[in-house]
This record gives sequence, C-alpha cells and structure tokens, in this order.
Amino acid sequence: MPFSLIDHQLPRLNVKIDLDSMDTPEKSIETLNHLQDEINRLNDAFLRLLQESLGLKAYDDGSYGPESGAADVYVVTMDPAPIAYADGMHIEFNADNANTGAATVNVNGLGAKSLKLGVSTNPGADYIKAGSIVVAVYDGTNFQMTQPAAQ
Repeated sequence: MPFSLIDHQLPRLNVKIDLDSMDTPEKSIETLNHLQDEINRLNDAFLRLLQESLGLKAYDDGSYGPESGAADVYVVTMDPAPIAYADGMHIEFNADNANTGAATVNVNGLGAKSLKLGVSTNPGADYIKAGSIVVAVYDGTNFQMTQPAAQ
C-alpha cells in the first residue's frame, strides 16, 4: 500500500489542549490521560493498517498455524513466528492426530509445553480429535485449552 493512502485511512488525533483549562493538577492529569488514550487509539489503527498492508496476522486475536506433529506431540508453525512464549499468548491449530493421553505443543521450535484442561488436568485419550481445531492460551507454564475438541 503506498504511504500516501495511509494518511487517508488513519483516524485523526481528536485532542484539543487548552492550557488555560489545566489550572489544577487534576485537570492536567485528566487532559494528559485523554491525550494518551487518543495516541493509543491512533497507534493501534496505524499498527493494524501496517499489518494489513504487509499481510501480517495480529497475535492478540489468536494465531492460527498448521500442525505437523504426531499423536500427543503437536508441532505448530506460525507465520510470523513468535520469538518467545508470553503469558496470554493464544494459539489455534488443526490437530492432525488424536491424542492418546497427556499432550504437548511446540510452537515454532520454542520448546514443548503441556496442553492442559484448565490449570493442571491432562486431557484424556481421544479428547483432541484428529481434524479438530484446538484453541489454547499460554499461562506462563502450560497451554490451557479453551476450546474442547469437536466431538
């Protein structure tokens, strides 16, 4: 996308600062907080536009990657590749194989992490069906499945 088009697709910064109205610390803080909110909104819009123009996927909406592992050992490849696991990281993948018991997932070679039901429960045999979409969130230790396998 030519950068000349970006200007037409970004929202405008909607802040007017009246220095005379910032006569108390509370009003100054309120004005600065409003300015920060508007800057964050503009920044988010710019990042979304940049991601779309480069064909990138946003990780905060969940990331889908193909899976190429075996039963109980799921190997997921995402593009763009995450550089590390992070608390709250979402993953989605289509399981090539059903699980036979406790299972792990390895995203882009970052290392195997356990797939759990809730905080600490291993899935039972055939919980993850071959061909089902698995959705999980990293909790700092394991990936907790938030969407059960299709039955």
